[in-house]
Amino acid sequence: MSRAAISFLLFWLISLSVSGQCDVSQDSAGRIITTCQVYSTSRPNEIKSYHKQTVYLGSEYFTYPIWQQGTVWLDNAGQPISCQIAYSLVDQKVYCRFNGSLTSRVVTPESFSINGLLFTRRQPGSVGRGYLAVLRNGQTKLLLNLQRHLVTARITDGYAKGDAFDGSYQTRKIYYIQKGDAQPEPIDLTRPSLLNALYDQAEKLAERFPETTLTTETVVNALAYYDQLTAATGPLKPALSMEPVFTQALHNRIKYPSRAWNEGVYGRVYIRFEITKRGEAINITSLSPENNEYGFDQAVKQALRKLSVLKPVYAGKYVLPVAFTFTNTLASTSACLPTRTLSPDQLADCTILEEFTVPIVVTKKVGTCREIWGTSR
Repeated sequence: MSRAAISFLLFWLISLSVSGQCDVSQDSAGRIITTCQVYSTSRPNEIKSYHKQTVYLGSEYFTYPIWQQGTVWLDNAGQPISCQIAYSLVDQKVYCRFNGSLTSRVVTPESFSINGLLFTRRQPGSVGRGYLAVLRNGQTKLLLNLQRHLVTARITDGYAKGDAFDGSYQTRKIYYIQKGDAQPEPIDLTRPSLLNALYDQAEKLAERFPETTLTTETVVNALAYYDQLTAATGPLKPALSMEPVFTQALHNRIKYPSRAWNEGVYGRVYIRFEITKRGEAINITSLSPENNEYGFDQAVKQALRKLSVLKPVYAGKYVLPVAFTFTNTLASTSACLPTRTLSPDQLADCTILEEFTVPIVVTKKVGTCREIWGTSR
């Protein structure tokens, strides 16, 4: 093709005007269908207009009909505002029609409700985008993120073999558990995933919920039971040991040092730190004899250095005992538990937090497990 012909083709493509409109409807079989009309025209008298219709199974919107009466809260302190809402699961946008107007506008509320279901906006620093549906409210929440995308592969629906679609909208569901003000953590609807998220009450939860595959109703019941257990033990523990932001950071960040578990080493460390009136962790030091060879102290210190800012109410001096426990299933099903401790006078003038346990379970040939306390064995 000559350079002149290429230039003409590019000019024609640039001058082409494309517009389209999509309608969402429901057929006699109850299927939600999106029908799009695409029109393209060039400059007058240059080329014929073009029209194409595409039909997709499903819709990008959360509800059908698309527009539903709902409520938005534009900020956490704001008053509820009634409007008609259309929520797109593809681009995670919320559209509103106010005061009966047919003109819609995109809003970014802190939360909104539609068909009785509350959605909250993800907070800064959290993974992902869009909104989370609140399936269970309370101290410990069950949240759901809905994402939808269009797969443009021609399909035949099972209702009628003759009905062919140019694609379909596929929905992805991601469940989260949120403890207090901590960041939501993703879970699967399986027993191991649930018990891992609720690790501090895992033993009692495992007794009550033996099912391997869970439903959302089962998870909601498990969270209610978890909150009951937490409330019952809460008054017996220091306040900071009950703060989900703090305990989640310990659970997610303190890792059993690889050299230690490879050599069957376990132990206990005591780490002293302060929380300032601004909620920052400072002056992080070891009270127990340090053992840099195996890294127990450093694992805890590193987690505390990365601690998110806490509420000023937690300002004070603390001691955090951390027990690294070792189990080798080839030798025994029982864990090797540390026995060495500091004397009470070494912990004076500080709030002693509940001991945090970091377990490791291996199945390998190693020597007899041994406790480390400083440089001694």
